[in-house]
Amino acid sequence: MLLSLLLVAASNDDAACAAGRPIRWGIMGSGLISSDFVGALKALPADEAKVIAVGARSLEAAQAFATSLGVPKAHAGYEALANDPDVDVVYVGTVAQTHADCARIALAAGKPVLVEKPLAMNGEEAAELVALAKSRGLFLLEGMWTRFFPAVVKARELLEAGAIGEVVAVSADFGWPADPDGEHGRTVDPVSGGVGMDVAMYPVAHVLLAAGATPPPSG
Repeated sequence: MLLSLLLVAASNDDAACAAGRPIRWGIMGSGLISSDFVGALKALPADEAKVIAVGARSLEAAQAFATSLGVPKAHAGYEALANDPDVDVVYVGTVAQTHADCARIALAAGKPVLVEKPLAMNGEEAAELVALAKSRGLFLLEGMWTRFFPAVVKARELLEAGAIGEVVAVSADFGWPADPDGEHGRTVDPVSGGVGMDVAMYPVAHVLLAAGATPPPSG
């Protein structure tokens, strides 16, 4: 479940854990996905997580988000959010094409980061983020929440135990009645990766899980 993912991310903030206080989250982005994420954080026990600040492209947007969801602090810009000393860990919930840049800002500020999927728009960007996080000793996680479902965790255990033998083929599909001219417009927007980065990544991720995520042979 999503709460399991949140706990994984939160457990990596050693300073907050040592201080015996809630993990203080900063939210990059003031859209729907960020709103949903704040709701999920608020479902956790108060001594485990607290949303302390939000940063958006404009102060007005950040303030509106903060007011509607009871977030104490609002920042104009993502750098201000990342450099807020009261923020322990950053969640990136901006539009997909800005995920890598926002994650980079947070890592440069020394903050652990949970990035809404997709982590980046291509493998090169993703590798750069991983390298940066490793070089600074910081936690970095892509928010592929389906991988944390109890059923998926159990499936992974069964696959690793060889319960169904060797996996030689995988079939996967996923979909829903979408409105490409309305709220699901991102699925046909090539700038944000379109349907490949927004929807198709779910079955692809499960195919990789079943296949052991082994890169295909070259040539």
